[in-house]
Amino acid sequence: MSLLPSIAYKATDKLSLGASVNAMYGIFKNQLAINIPDAQRPGNFVPTRRAETDARLNVEDEAWGLGVILGLLYEFNAGTRLGFTWNSQVDLDFSGPAEFSNLGQLGTTLQNRGC
Repeated sequence: MSLLPSIAYKATDKLSLGASVNAMYGIFKNQLAINIPDAQRPGNFVPTRRAETDARLNVEDEAWGLGVILGLLYEFNAGTRLGFTWNSQVDLDFSGPAEFSNLGQLGTTLQNRGC
């Protein structure tokens, strides 16, 4: 979602200038299945789990970002106008924690190591 409060100024009869602040709200949701070899058979790297029992990585976050939009409009004559706009980059800093589930023995090992 973006909120774009804007302002415009007619500099001359032929030239108009505009500016806007772009306040953008973003929602990030990502889920990833992690196929892990059966922990009961060390050394066997053939994945034996089905998709419903795969480990999961979930990341969810929401963030606000700000940007700027600048524009100009030039009227050559009554029937011809030319306009330009410039949009700055809007950075949405998603930094939500990664949440793992169903990791089995691998998860226990990582937790014991402090990972």
